[in-house]
Amino acid sequence: ATSVLTHLIKQKVSSLDQFGLGRIIENEMQFGEKIYENNKK
Repeated sequence: ATSVLTHLIKQKVSSLDQFGLGRIIENEMQFGEKIYENNKK
């Protein structure tokens, strides 16, 4: 089930990439990770 979900997400991201949104989502996730790391300290 997990691999199917991952596949669906990848498909969705690649379709979003046509609008350049995939890159934005990626940046948001990296930004969120930075905040998470900073909050752990």
